[in-house]
Amino acid sequence: MSKNLTRSWQSQINDKLTGPMVLNKLKRNLWINKLMEEKDWVGTGELDGGGSAVRNSKIISFLGSETSSVKIGAFQDPASIQITDPIRGFVESYVDMTGSMKVRQKDIKQHRGKGLVTSLLGKFDKQTDYAMNGFKQQIEDGILSGSVISKVTSIADVASGLLTLAHPEKIGIGMNVQLAGTDATTKGTEVFAISVNKNTGKVGFSLTLGGSAANLTNYVASTAALTTICVDGSVNTSGAVAYGFDSLDSILLSSTNGGDASYLGQTKTAYPFLQAYNKDGSDMTSSDFLPLLFQYNSSDISLKTRHPEGTKPKDYFLSPLNYAIAMNNLEIYKGAFYRNDKAEANPYGWTSIVLGSQYSGGDIRLNRVENLSDSTIPVLNMDTFSICSDGGIEFIDDPNNPGNSKYWYVSRATTAAAYTHILDYILSAQFVCGNPESNAIIHSVSMSFNS
Repeated sequence: MSKNLTRSWQSQINDKLTGPMVLNKLKRNLWINKLMEEKDWVGTGELDGGGSAVRNSKIISFLGSETSSVKIGAFQDPASIQITDPIRGFVESYVDMTGSMKVRQKDIKQHRGKGLVTSLLGKFDKQTDYAMNGFKQQIEDGILSGSVISKVTSIADVASGLLTLAHPEKIGIGMNVQLAGTDATTKGTEVFAISVNKNTGKVGFSLTLGGSAANLTNYVASTAALTTICVDGSVNTSGAVAYGFDSLDSILLSSTNGGDASYLGQTKTAYPFLQAYNKDGSDMTSSDFLPLLFQYNSSDISLKTRHPEGTKPKDYFLSPLNYAIAMNNLEIYKGAFYRNDKAEANPYGWTSIVLGSQYSGGDIRLNRVENLSDSTIPVLNMDTFSICSDGGIEFIDDPNNPGNSKYWYVSRATTAAAYTHILDYILSAQFVCGNPESNAIIHSVSMSFNS
């Protein structure tokens, strides 16, 4: 490649595909960006000398008991007054989620001349859109529903390396994922997608990047929870099975209902503050979904959630399926429910609509979120959630050029075709709920349009 073309490439690639322009592709539709508050959290997670606290952790203090005792007709005996019990909760450390793009030097070399360079940059611009969308999807999957990208619905063709997935559209060619059983807690086999059929749901996997279809029979076991491949098992973001974001499900669900047993370094059952209200939604059907949402809101959720300022959770987060069922119910029950505003897509990637009821009173906001699970419906006080990070979403800067941004890194093997340029980006963050008991979650939801 000539020196002039190199200069032209460097100057144009820096204009097109680095810095704020690339990150804006991610941030403009990333709903968690709205929650991004702290951007200077070191978050090393080192224990102090006594082992009872965490140095550089995110501290969230709360009261472990009621702060006063009330009595009618007399003052309470001093020995019977509940003492204020401040608890030092903490989020130990953040999660490093990384993304990478790779382009061939040979492709760059073959696009000589101003017009071809512009054409090449246009192709890379589209590739960046795909890369940022994939990064966004897996961040949202991690925060909304844990590590799961898609459930496995059939393993009939496992000997041919094919798994049938509930959401094959979330898988791209070359994407590396981890397989897990029904418990989705044990680090599973890492595989790479080599084919995707969106119509049949079948996705082909190899054990190596660019390899041939793998016979995955040996990864199937008789005990579903212990195997890495089974019906109702899952395909997960690489690395997230053992090391991922705290998700809405893990924070809000009790351990009995599939959540974590502890949060903020404390056992949930020890303090009401750490316990979101869990409502069983197994009785919901597609014919009475919306009436039951309003019933739950007025008779359960609004009464059993607590917030220091009396604010009740009004934001119901629905998967695309559950949102569609709610909109269908809105037409069926005309007159009983009404829209308080028109449905609009907001800049953070979800569609929201405020509904009211003629009978139960009060409004609820339904939010359609693309990567949310069908089986849970978080009901949130949005002001209690935040993303705490060390720098937000950033590129990996060049250590050899401090103060300068060199985003593309050279990697080579022994063949000319293997000479490549790599672009790395990273989010070092954790999803934090500062007041779990002011939120709720409806669990065990299982609906279809025929239910």
